[in-house]
Amino acid sequence: MPAFSANRPAVSQSWEACQNAVVDLVIIGGGIAGLTTAREAARAGMQVTVVDPTPTHGASYAAAGMIAPLTEYHIGDARLVPLLVEAARVWPDYARRIAGESGLPSGYVDHGTVVVGHDADDKAELLRHLPAQRELGFDPEVLTTREVRDREPALGPTISVGIAAPADHAVHNREFLAALMRANELAGVRFVHESAQVSARPHVVECESQELRADHIVVAAGVDTVHQGALEAAVRAAIRPVKGQILRLQADRRTSTVPTLTVRALVRGKSVYIVPRPSGEVVVGATVEERQFDVGATAAGVFELLRDARAIMPSVDEWAFTESWAGMRPTTHDHLPIVGASSRTDVHYATGHGRNGILLGPLTGLSMAQYLTTGTMPAPMAAASPLRFLGEAA
Repeated sequence: MPAFSANRPAVSQSWEACQNAVVDLVIIGGGIAGLTTAREAARAGMQVTVVDPTPTHGASYAAAGMIAPLTEYHIGDARLVPLLVEAARVWPDYARRIAGESGLPSGYVDHGTVVVGHDADDKAELLRHLPAQRELGFDPEVLTTREVRDREPALGPTISVGIAAPADHAVHNREFLAALMRANELAGVRFVHESAQVSARPHVVECESQELRADHIVVAAGVDTVHQGALEAAVRAAIRPVKGQILRLQADRRTSTVPTLTVRALVRGKSVYIVPRPSGEVVVGATVEERQFDVGATAAGVFELLRDARAIMPSVDEWAFTESWAGMRPTTHDHLPIVGASSRTDVHYATGHGRNGILLGPLTGLSMAQYLTTGTMPAPMAAASPLRFLGEAA
């Protein structure tokens, strides 16, 4: 049963001493799942080390930062809904606490979301989802095209339908990650800026220049989990990398119409989102490509995103192009994340979050810390147990 010793040295001890000791917890991966788990475990009294060559700079850094249980729900994902709803519920307080601890802005904004369709077919598809959404407890509000443009004046005239999702919010993920990193440092979490593998030997993590020993190991490595050869083959096989391309633009509010709400759209059957930042930055995303580990941005991907964005928001043409990024989402076959126990008593997972990594990040950290310190996984995260892939009861 997961547990840690109350007699471990204080987390404020020197890094040199940590190198020669068995710590309570080593986490492989410094994205949002790894860092929230580290912060919560450290605050619970565990001695924690995070191993990542560039913490905060993986897929979590590139994401748009949507906290959107309604607009991230897709028909067939009903088992995921309780996780999405609970994850969204904990975000406001979690963001406040991270900002308070770090002294840095959390990046969280509660400006709501509108969903729009471009043509008649897009309208029909969006309206088709409403009964299932309402049956699951969501409350989408159908708007006329005039009403949706009144709420978001940056939208163009060729909109077939609008749906309000006022409880779907967003976070400036890069600001949040900077604050979360600072909160980890203040909590005494140690960082090793190297790549790492779980060893076949119990309680050992093999880094590039050293070995780390820990009572518990958490794999929060995203798509790189599939390269951890000492882990169960069934769990690694359950994760597939889904490529996503995303753009960042910079708008000048003095000369251009800039959105104030997150806009999610269906344009000729393809999804696109536009997420504004207070600074005038606008994030446009994201493609969905089954391309394995091909992470290069492509001209076709950039073209498709800009084409679909400008179909619903013509002022896109006026914004400066500042960044394109392509990376891999760790997606599971059943769309649930992989969080909790492995078949090894020393190894646990916090990965497989797919398109919901930012949304599920704080809930993952809170759940993993409870599991590591008490041996119980809180509902609804229990549904994400890795044991479902191993033919065991979760």
